[in-house]
Amino acid sequence: MHKVFVNSPQQGVREVPLDVAELQVGKDSTNQIVLSGWNVAKLHAQFVLHDEEVFVQDLGSLFGTWVDGNRVTRFGPMKGGEEIIIGGHTLVVSLDVALRPAGSEPRDATEAAHMIEASAAIEDPLLQWRRTLHRTLLQQLDNRRIDTAQMKDEELRSNIRALIAEIIRDTRELPPDLDRALLSQQLLDEAIGLGPLEVLLKDESVTEVMVNRFDEIWIERAGRLERTNVAFTSNIAVLGAIERIVTPLGRRIDESSPMVDARLKDGSRVNAIIPPLALRGPSVTIRKFPKNRMGHEGMIRTGSITAQMVDFMRIAVEEKLNIIVSGGTGTGKTTLLNMVSNFIPSNERIVTIEDAAELSLGQPNLVSLESRPANIEGKGAIAIRDLVRNSLRMRPDRIVVGECRGGEALDMLQAMNTSHDGS
Repeated sequence: MHKVFVNSPQQGVREVPLDVAELQVGKDSTNQIVLSGWNVAKLHAQFVLHDEEVFVQDLGSLFGTWVDGNRVTRFGPMKGGEEIIIGGHTLVVSLDVALRPAGSEPRDATEAAHMIEASAAIEDPLLQWRRTLHRTLLQQLDNRRIDTAQMKDEELRSNIRALIAEIIRDTRELPPDLDRALLSQQLLDEAIGLGPLEVLLKDESVTEVMVNRFDEIWIERAGRLERTNVAFTSNIAVLGAIERIVTPLGRRIDESSPMVDARLKDGSRVNAIIPPLALRGPSVTIRKFPKNRMGHEGMIRTGSITAQMVDFMRIAVEEKLNIIVSGGTGTGKTTLLNMVSNFIPSNERIVTIEDAAELSLGQPNLVSLESRPANIEGKGAIAIRDLVRNSLRMRPDRIVVGECRGGEALDMLQAMNTSHDGS
């Protein structure tokens, strides 16, 4: 027999057999699964059993039925283990192996129960209420026909903050011990900012932020990866954050163009990839731009390099020897290149070329160039190779290329062999 495990904030986990053609869910006592809450409709959704396959269907509810972070009107056939959110309640279907259609992956009842109990342990009330009120906020913006695209940043922030305060004030079911100020700030960050990433980006000890899916966010700190306890409310919220990053830059991300590279205002580099390429939901990787780039003194102090090695590289730069820096991901290539480039004499003209601006040089005669991807129409792409060729006509004493991945490597080698020494 198929089963539905229901996790309610006040009642814990309960088990409901799925042994009828239509298993109805809602606030009314006539439903087989009764859920409480102001954001649960009397007849909210139903599970449909057809030829031993299970579907979930929303019945026109105001606040919707969500499966793995996505709002659905009908979803299925279910494989078992999908997370269904209805008004702050979490439901997980466990399929009977004996009744399972051929080709679907097994997941027994014990595994489903453990999964939902783990979910209940991880998801605190603040996150549950943030998810609920975020949907309410989106609904209010739609109902009031508020055009956020036409507002300036300060006006938008002020209006959204006031609307959030109104929603929190009108939500009588909020627990009295819930931090309303923190809830308000998190809702504001997710509505017009980067959501839970805001606090991670402000943490100077964090060097990289990685979103695997909406509720799985990792960071790199001091060279070590660690999972955080913060999360987006849904995959839609992750997509919203990505859109807020790429849209002002004239770039796009959708199913026809599911990958994008961009940069935050502080220079941090962003890569985003969405379904259908990202199977678990939208994924974002942010490499933070360091405010204070480590110089050779800091590298000597931390033991990354010796004073003799620094002297050797300084002489190599001053004598205009060509230098190639090679290494794996995250090994400090850009940091080393930045250190070496700062040895270039201040009376020389420098042209830097990068995919995403990361170098920080202090010389006065400096031109910084950055490549550009295609626009929405697929036009206007400027590759690093094009910039390397163009830089040869800019009377450079030195050419510094941030990273060579393709044909620009040949152009750079040719430039090194045509009187552009010291590049």
